[in-house]
Amino acid sequence: MTDASRAIGKPSGAGAVFGRFFMQFLFSDREVRELSIMDLEGLVVVLWLRYLCEHHRDAIQGKRFIGKCDNEPFVLDVNARKSTHPQISFLLGSIHHLQ
Repeated sequence: MTDASRAIGKPSGAGAVFGRFFMQFLFSDREVRELSIMDLEGLVVVLWLRYLCEHHRDAIQGKRFIGKCDNEPFVLDVNARKSTHPQISFLLGSIHHLQ
């Protein structure tokens, strides 16, 4: 499960949880200005999956799990396996590679 927040001029970040593992992400002012909430949500998903694959492979290998994200446009693109947004297409390719 991941969730991100984006507020220009305020501290913004995200969190991710899988079983007993968790991670906190803090976004820079530049990231908040230049990336949409959809981009940030997708970025957190990719970073979290990559972290799990690299550091906790035994916890996820051979298992099916459901990712949860509250950004509906990102979820729709994930389910469609494509996006008209180049940055989201890149993130979807990264998710596919990690799977």
